[in-house]
Amino acid sequence: MAMLIVMIAFGLSSSIFINVSTSGFSPRKKKAHTLVNRMRYETLTQQRFIEESREFDGITIEKTISDYDGSSALKVLSVVAKSQDKTLFGTREIILINTLEP
Repeated sequence: MAMLIVMIAFGLSSSIFINVSTSGFSPRKKKAHTLVNRMRYETLTQQRFIEESREFDGITIEKTISDYDGSSALKVLSVVAKSQDKTLFGTREIILINTLEP
């Protein structure tokens, strides 16, 4: 009877371990996350508010800037990482474009 309980506990713990280890970010998704954050950071610090696309190791990073409804000073920045038409990671945020020239 004790052996049966140990076997059931071992079986459950191994299935939980396998599910947890396979459900996390893959190395490819981690790289996509890093590339998206880098593109976002470069866009905001360098104020490069243009649409562009870059490719790194088979991962395509697409950045789009679109108008936000209701305000000409607000834009929507969207950065998405794709691999073979499959979205790996993406971010979208509303940003304020400084329209005053120094």
